[in-house]
Amino acid sequence: MKTYFKTLIVLILFLLKTQLIYSQWTQINIPNNDFSGGSCLLASGDSILLGGNHGSLPLLSAIFLTLDTGQTWTQIFTQISPEGGISHMAFGYAKKSIFATNIFVLYQSSVNGWLISQFTGVQPSAITSTGNWNIIVTSASGIYLSTENGLNWYKVSDNNFNSITFINNNSLIASDGHNLFFSTDYGSNWEQINNNLIVSSIKCLTLIGTNIFAGTSDGLFLSTNNGIDWKIVDNISSSIKSITANENNIFLLRISFNGDLQIWTRPLLGITGVSKGEKDIPNNFELSQNYPNPYNTSTTIKYQIPKTGLINLKVYDILGREVATLVNENKIAGYYEVNFDASKLASGIYIYQLKANDFITSKKMILLK
Repeated sequence: MKTYFKTLIVLILFLLKTQLIYSQWTQINIPNNDFSGGSCLLASGDSILLGGNHGSLPLLSAIFLTLDTGQTWTQIFTQISPEGGISHMAFGYAKKSIFATNIFVLYQSSVNGWLISQFTGVQPSAITSTGNWNIIVTSASGIYLSTENGLNWYKVSDNNFNSITFINNNSLIASDGHNLFFSTDYGSNWEQINNNLIVSSIKCLTLIGTNIFAGTSDGLFLSTNNGIDWKIVDNISSSIKSITANENNIFLLRISFNGDLQIWTRPLLGITGVSKGEKDIPNNFELSQNYPNPYNTSTTIKYQIPKTGLINLKVYDILGREVATLVNENKIAGYYEVNFDASKLASGIYIYQLKANDFITSKKMILLK
């Protein structure tokens, strides 16, 4: 009998949690008979773009646009495409153009309509942009960079990923579906990220503000430190295909448990504590006093940076000898914290120093064992 009631309580708690998760999201209507096989979303302001196949003519790639959160949809692009529908989209320079790809062709919108881009790779698989002139496309033949909004393309490496996102003007995070990789030189060189994102598969990666979102087979995850640590936002879907956001809301394209294509949205404020706007970016450099202080074996150091750059955070003893390097990598603008493990050090006064671009500052901390 006790086992029965215990099981019943667990079930009730699960249902309450599920109801709470879904209460935070609103479902958006999708185009009815004119659309199928949706693969990607792209949002800016009131505009939401949905890419996939034309419903009644599956050999047509299609892009639909809504300006009223899904109440009405307008088809803005169709193209005969036996290879499949639109799979990825990204904005070009100043969001004045759109890049869209299916399995074989990269399209680009222009004042004269949609054109086939001069992309020189084979079988594009994912695309990302900085919002200015830089566009990256991964493909079966490697990774290609355009620094001229798609006018010319340069092969930068032989890698290929199923999802990729810029995190600043030259750094990217990408996934092969299972692992995460990091590049600081426009995709020329890659290092695997040692991270705690343990899921069956990674479907998509998106930078929103200063946060990286991962759509996975096991739900929506968030990283605030360039893909190293991840926390689950919720598990509303068994398969998230695409993530995008405007200034205030996040949008998901997902496959429901019964196989239906759905779009869901909720405010960013409830996930990250801020919107996508300028509240994400600090106004100045700052190094906070460690906490606790004095400390025994470990302490936390927080800092903030208003612009992207190489960040160096080191710890020195009272004689100026370096005892630890806590951070030595490119970081995008934002707020950060790092844990300092001093279990192998002797009691005493230590100095921690932050170098960020031309900014240098130091603070003292006391280790007491």
